Amino acid sequence: PLPAHIRRNRSERDRAMSGAPKSMLYSRTGDDGTSALYTGERRSKKDPHFEALGHLDELNSVLGVAHHHCKAEANGLAEAVEEVQACLIQLMSHVATPRFLDELEEPDEERMAQVAFDVDGSKLGALERAIDQLDAQLPKLTKFILPSGGLASCSFHLARATCRRAERQLVELRANDAVQQNALHFVNRLSDFFFASARFAAHHVHEPEVAFSAAEYGEDNGFPLPQLGQTPAPVVTAEVERVGRVEARVAQLEAEAASWSRCVLPALGGIGIGIFLVRCVKF
Repeated sequence: PLPAHIRRNRSERDRAMSGAPKSMLYSRTGDDGTSALYTGERRSKKDPHFEALGHLDELNSVLGVAHHHCKAEANGLAEAVEEVQACLIQLMSHVATPRFLDELEEPDEERMAQVAFDVDGSKLGALERAIDQLDAQLPKLTKFILPSGGLASCSFHLARATCRRAERQLVELRANDAVQQNALHFVNRLSDFFFASARFAAHHVHEPEVAFSAAEYGEDNGFPLPQLGQTPAPVVTAEVERVGRVEARVAQLEAEAASWSRCVLPALGGIGIGIFLVRCVKF
């Protein structure tokens, strides 16, 4: 590869030719495989703090997909998802500010207080109450279920699995006293919230929860596969049915509007002509 100063000069030359100012989206400081924490310290991007930040960022992105599907299915969970996303940004600030810069330094308690996460436990309490409210509306679970239940539900299941991965990385940081215990409690409960949300979303769109059965899905049963050329029977989901009802209603309204325009508008036109003639006579 070319030396850094040559690459930089070429980039500056190309930017000058394009006439566009340099974007703030890139700085080139991470080209050496390091990144900066909120403390200003630069560490390898493989540092456990950046590993945890990457998992939390990925989780937040998955929640963006879940939020979209929640709005599309109108299940009422979109606002709660936004609250969780905001909490994750705050948690990432906490993770990006390690208590120790190195093994010899005393902890900066003032700095830690600025990015402390859920010190009073209010976020954890609100999350637990949300889990209780969702779970109280669902049938009792007696078997393991396979991730399923529609787009919003599956998105929550993906968020749950991603959250567990982030939690495992936070456990390592907590073992080194790099994050507070409250952060670990919150992430642990968060995956439970995603599980309850997944079940709620599935029941909202009347999608069945696929229960795991060792007898039905045992290894001796093999994997059922279709034959090439065979067209499987169409599966009409609740979302497809809902869209169909909406389209039918729109068609009905369009037909009523067309009928109204044929009957009423000519009459209104006649009234308008009459008023015009009366005004002309008066003039």
